[in-house]
Amino acid sequence: REAADALAAVVEKQVRRLDPALAQVDPAFESRLDERGALEEIDALAYEFFCLSEEERILVEDTVEHVIPAVQPNRGRVPALWWPSTRDDRREYARTLAGALADWLDGSIGTRLVARNDDLAILQLSLRDEPGSFEYSEKDDESVAAALSRLAEHLHDPLPGNFQALPDFRVFAGRDLFLVKPAGKRFWLRSTALADANAIVIDLHMWSNSGDKRADRL
Repeated sequence: REAADALAAVVEKQVRRLDPALAQVDPAFESRLDERGALEEIDALAYEFFCLSEEERILVEDTVEHVIPAVQPNRGRVPALWWPSTRDDRREYARTLAGALADWLDGSIGTRLVARNDDLAILQLSLRDEPGSFEYSEKDDESVAAALSRLAEHLHDPLPGNFQALPDFRVFAGRDLFLVKPAGKRFWLRSTALADANAIVIDLHMWSNSGDKRADRL
């Protein structure tokens, strides 16, 4: 009830500011309108009204901001979903992934990008015994080829030749998990991190029940 009343009040306030009659009386209304701030406030209240979880909010925001605009591209304009990922994209992906895994694992998770080129990026997750705040770094001075060669030492099967067709390639090595992902933005969305976290938990559950404790590709 409180969320509904607050949502109605915010919408009414914005409608009044956008009323042409009010604008004629006081043109300053237009300059004082904080459209983005108002929309963010409305979104937050709508999420609260519909009792959306943090994961559901992420799915809604990624769909509205990235997926829907890419469904019908405009001529001469490449949808943002097809762009290369940025450092901010990768950091938020890592933050969301670590947060989603926190409820399943004891200790904290350190995240680091160990290698990257125009096609691939390799993210390392390290399980730590002591609790700590979120950390992310990009120390990608190692080439992707060298990093893949190092990971191949932990595998019983050869590395796949096409990571675009296998974007969820994961290698567990001791207390570290390496994710080999295409470098495109769509593979580094927060909603993708949630899906990857679920897959990782399933992998760990299957591995723990298999009796095979060797580090391997999952």
